[in-house]
Amino acid sequence: MPYEISWEDAGVRYRFWGDVTDQELTDSALTARANPRFDSINYMIGDFSEVTDFPLSSLTVRETATRDRNSSETNPAVRVAIIGGMVLTRGLANLYRLSMEAQGSSWDVQYFEDLLTAEAWARQ
Repeated sequence: MPYEISWEDAGVRYRFWGDVTDQELTDSALTARANPRFDSINYMIGDFSEVTDFPLSSLTVRETATRDRNSSETNPAVRVAIIGGMVLTRGLANLYRLSMEAQGSSWDVQYFEDLLTAEAWARQ
């Protein structure tokens, strides 16, 4: 299980490392959504900066976006900060953002190269 979920006062942080699979991304999302705190968060931080391989399918990214878009109906003001160092991570983050926009999500999704900038933006 190369991920951990940390709950903060107003948000949730996902940290991934090593080789991350479709199933692990899906499991992390479903685990967080099962927590009653999820409906009142203001931000999500997805830290993929320590990922070494990220063979995710575009279907998994779009399914994650659909779940999040559904969550945006009950919690419309969430900022999603995605951090990564690999070019692939940026591409997957863009696919997620575009999928969210196409489905009419109100969540603001941004990609960042470094954690400090992402945290500052997410917690505004």
